[in-house]
Amino acid sequence: MNTVKRTYFSPEYPPYNSSLKNIILLNDTGTIDLDTLNSLKELRELRNNKVVHGQIPDENITYSEAIKYYDLSKKVTRVLKNITREHNRIR
Repeated sequence: MNTVKRTYFSPEYPPYNSSLKNIILLNDTGTIDLDTLNSLKELRELRNNKVVHGQIPDENITYSEAIKYYDLSKKVTRVLKNITREHNRIR
């Protein structure tokens, strides 16, 4: 959401958008690359479908899945924090 607010004039106020809509806006404007898009989708899927909505009980989440989520989160956070409005114009 913060990256959308920094880089794109969304027709709607970004906090009112779903995380998926904000991801789509970043992708559609060329603000994020395919690797970042796929990482965001994977993080969203793991969080929403498997953990929050109970498809996987907490005790069945493996250590390696937790580490993968952490590593993907750190990577995506670094990428998104470094994107500026000027960066978006260059693309």
